[in-house]
Amino acid sequence: MSGVLLRACGLGLTGAASTSAISKLQNAFVTAGSSYRNMAVYVEVKENRVQQALSELNRLRNDAGLPDELRKRRYYINGSDARFLRDKNAYKHAVGAVVVERIKWVMRRKGTK
Repeated sequence: MSGVLLRACGLGLTGAASTSAISKLQNAFVTAGSSYRNMAVYVEVKENRVQQALSELNRLRNDAGLPDELRKRRYYINGSDARFLRDKNAYKHAVGAVVVERIKWVMRRKGTK
């Protein structure tokens, strides 16, 4: 099965891979955003390591933000709540950037002494 390409994304498949799981993977497509519709993600199965390919696919799915997008689309969010969530996420990212800069500063300082 070396060199087989699985086309999939958006499926939270975990556990042992069976032929039905592989057929589900082969028929799945990415439907994350309007610009990404019908764009397939390919994961190569090397040396019959299907479990490793599934974990790589799951990682790609999470990096693309599909679980968050699906969670957001499950319910309607009115304007004020959407604005609140957007501001909250912006604040979290800003705080994270400050923490990263402080850690870099400490590491540089420790390296100079």
